[in-house]
Amino acid sequence: MLPVMGADQDLVLEIIEQDASPEELDRATRSLRRELDGLEGTSTSTLSARSIPGAKGDIDLLATIAVSMAGSAMPALITILGRWAQERNRCMVRVTKPDGTSLEIPHQLDREQIDSIVASLLAE
Repeated sequence: MLPVMGADQDLVLEIIEQDASPEELDRATRSLRRELDGLEGTSTSTLSARSIPGAKGDIDLLATIAVSMAGSAMPALITILGRWAQERNRCMVRVTKPDGTSLEIPHQLDREQIDSIVASLLAE
């Protein structure tokens, strides 16, 4: 089945940074969220522990952002994630679909890699 570029997509972004303090992860999460909030057709929110099956409480999950977007915005999202990770050479971003499929966004992306990641994320 071919990816549907116009379909809405819900994703979870997780910032992975080795040896980062909770404060550093919080700053990184806020920085990435500001970048994504400027992307047309995209909304972001923080996740809380109650968003995860079996979790208790209402604590924001550190370094985790929920993204809802039109599928047509996916190439721009992946480009932003790659650029953002490259600017923070210790960071990586894991993108997870609702079905649990996840991909890690490398620090440097060429057009072919972006297209491949987009196709993977949009595939049913």
